Order: sequence, then C-alpha cells, then structure tokens
Amino acid sequence: MNKDEFKALLIQSPKEIALDDLTTDDIHRLRITVRATAFETFFMPSGHKKLYVIFSAVGRDRRPYPIFQRVTWYESFDGMFLWIDDPTRHETNIAPTYYFGTKDSNYLELICEMIHKFLDIYGLSCKDLVFISSSNGGFAALWCSRKLYGSTCLAFNPQLNVPLHYRKVRNKFEHALSVSFDDESLRERFYIDNIDKESESKICIYSNVKSPSDKIQMDAFFQKNGIEYKYGLQKVNNIWVIIANIDAVDTHLAQPTPYVSRIMERLMSDEWGGMEISPQKIEIINALLEGMKDYYLALKNNKKLQNQIELLNKQNDVC
Repeated sequence: MNKDEFKALLIQSPKEIALDDLTTDDIHRLRITVRATAFETFFMPSGHKKLYVIFSAVGRDRRPYPIFQRVTWYESFDGMFLWIDDPTRHETNIAPTYYFGTKDSNYLELICEMIHKFLDIYGLSCKDLVFISSSNGGFAALWCSRKLYGSTCLAFNPQLNVPLHYRKVRNKFEHALSVSFDDESLRERFYIDNIDKESESKICIYSNVKSPSDKIQMDAFFQKNGIEYKYGLQKVNNIWVIIANIDAVDTHLAQPTPYVSRIMERLMSDEWGGMEISPQKIEIINALLEGMKDYYLALKNNKKLQNQIELLNKQNDVC
C-alpha cells in the first residue's frame, strides 16, 4: 500500500467503539474509548503474528489532532500496526505532553489496557509486541514496554526525564496539566531514567548526542549510573544504549530509518542471542551508524531536499 492509499484511509471518519466491544472486524481509523477516555488510533491488520505499536511524537503546540507518524513503516515490517496519538495535547493545546492524561487518570495505563485487548483478540502475547517511537513518544514507548513484560522497545532520542526537558519553561507544563514536577506521587509519570533496571522486556535506546536536547538527557542518564557513555552500542545494566553523533538538518530528527530499525530489532531477537552484546553486533551497529551519518549529511548538503523536508515538517505531513 502506498502513501496515497494510506492517506485515503487516514482521512476517513473514525469508527467509535468501546474497548470491551473491540473485535478483529475493527480496523483502520478507530476512536477507542477506554474508561471514558477516547483515543484516536489507526490500525492495520496483517497475517503475521506480531503487533507493532507506534506512538505519535508531536512536539509543537496547537498542531492538528490526530497526527499518525511513521505510517509508511508498515510496508517495511512483518506485522500488524497500531498507531496512537496523545489526547493530552488535544485537551491542553500544548506539546509535548507525554500521554500524561490528568493527575487522576494516567493515559499510559489506559493505553496498556488497549494494547492488552489487541493482543487478546489476535491471540498474541507480549513477546509478539514491539514498540517504536521517538522523543516524547519514545518516553511513552519505554513506559509501556516496562509495564508489558516481555515486549520489545526501540526508543529513538527519547526524553527519560520530563522536568529536564521542560527545565526552562516548567510552568508551561505544570499550569496546563495542573500538576507539579515536585509531586513525588507522580514521579514515575515524569521520570523513566531507571529504565536500565528493566529485566523482562527488551529495551534499546538510540540517542544522537549531536542534538543538544538529547545530549542533556544522556548526560543525566549516564551520570545517574556513574558511568560515561561511548559511541556505538553498549549495555547499561539490562538495556541497550546506542550513542550516535550525527550531523543533520535537525539533529533531533536524525533517527534510524525503517531498514536500520528492522536490523536493530533483529539483533535483539532470541535468534541472535537476545540482549547479549557480541563483537559482531557491535560491528553491525557501527556500520549502520556510519551509513546514517552519510545519509543525513547528504540530506543536509542537498538544499533542494532540505527545503522539501522543511516544507513537510511545516505541513505536518505523514511520515
């Protein structure tokens, strides 16, 4: 299915359905209500017994809602795809909001319920579940992967520390959501910097420290663990961290392509020894990072392509 065909499905009016009533007949644009909260989703079925969950990672205020990102990735992977946007940003008119919800209702917990339902109706387990997202969506992916034991997560340039991201404008987030970053009862909803302790799910964080906002996150994460990061693949306690140093038009958006992401997922699979790191895996990751350097540098140096990318970003086109 090409991009235009995807767009035709995306612009359809969503089918409204309660989570308890969800069946395998429900596909494409769905507005799924979980405990009185409606989530805008897009679902593509597949004959393959695997579910990929993609969180939207909209980072600008007052953007259209919903926006589903990485929809063309469906063609590059063998599995069903579920895309989810964050209703919190629609409710507050700010972004990013990290699928926070409200002080009394954690939207990420509701999303975990939704994902469980998809797994149940398609006869899947959490071992058949893969999260892929970036930035604030990467935070959501890591949070849910930690709750759904046995899943796999690829998080690209994620924020692990929400207050650190909002350090210069913390009042913006706190005022819009009527919360305080100092509220200890909400700590696990603002911080996921202990993700390295996760032992059940397979976690891979990719971070491009050429991006100042991502370097700050990694500096804090590694300092908390009392170690220094190195470029390439490394293991921090139980998880993988891949540190890149890639120049680009927008260094925060210098993230793995579908092809690279699929290889990363494969390297984490049990067939390749799971989360154990070998010289062969390090060599493969290093080669992928070098290829990404060349790719993003070529985009940066090609002014025509650069202008097209900037135009797409302004238009919030599907990516």
